[in-house]
Amino acid sequence: MDVEKRTLIVREIEHWRRSKLLPEQYCDFLLNLYRDEEVNKDSEVFGISTKFVQNSSWLGWLLSFGVISLICFIALHFNSFALSMQMAVIGAAVVILYCAGMIWRTRKRTLAVMLFGAGSILMLWFGIHFLTISGYAEGHLTALYIAICGLLWIVLGITLVLPFLHLCGWLGLVLAYGWWIHLESVSESMWIHELYWIPAGFFLCWLAWLVHHRSKSTSGVLLMAGGLLWLMPQLYQLLVEQAVESHIQWIGFGKLLLAGLILFVSRKKWTEWVA
Repeated sequence: MDVEKRTLIVREIEHWRRSKLLPEQYCDFLLNLYRDEEVNKDSEVFGISTKFVQNSSWLGWLLSFGVISLICFIALHFNSFALSMQMAVIGAAVVILYCAGMIWRTRKRTLAVMLFGAGSILMLWFGIHFLTISGYAEGHLTALYIAICGLLWIVLGITLVLPFLHLCGWLGLVLAYGWWIHLESVSESMWIHELYWIPAGFFLCWLAWLVHHRSKSTSGVLLMAGGLLWLMPQLYQLLVEQAVESHIQWIGFGKLLLAGLILFVSRKKWTEWVA
């Protein structure tokens, strides 16, 4: 049975058990049945079946290591290429990685996540590298480029049902927003920083509640992103502004404890959003 279908069935059975829709013994029997099927399947290494590796031919190994050698050669001599050549190589690599991720996402989800992650890191790195050599790394264009990458990852993460990529998209938007705040330097007041971040965090948590009936994974990602924004004022002051005041740390610890208390009290609510 397909991995996604089996996972969906297991989650549905667990929901039946929690809701008392079926007898507990019957739910245990069904869970053991589907979990035994998962245990008995072939073991995998980075999403690749061990039997596939064991039964592979010498030609496949030769082609694989030939491709790896070509990639290493290009990486070592990358800076000696013309800028147009660099753009072509990186663009082709990102497209290949993304297309491979789309092909493998239903059969080898772990491998697909690795491919999407590699393509996203490559795209982000080269964009910042290009802006650096062009002399625009310290301006607003870097924040704009990171925001564009974040929006692309959010769209792909939601469309392809990849929570990891979706979360990376929100992290990219948070990074771009923090970069913009740093460039503007409107005020270093603690309360101003709270106004920069906290309303956006509450907005994301509200969105998580709004969409949890349609997509549990999207709701979970939005809840995590909202929780990150709850702590961002203190993280920004400590990491970006290099603030050394002890009260900033104590406020951060207090907000972390308050977040834990809120999650504990509302655990029966938010767990239904994400599971």
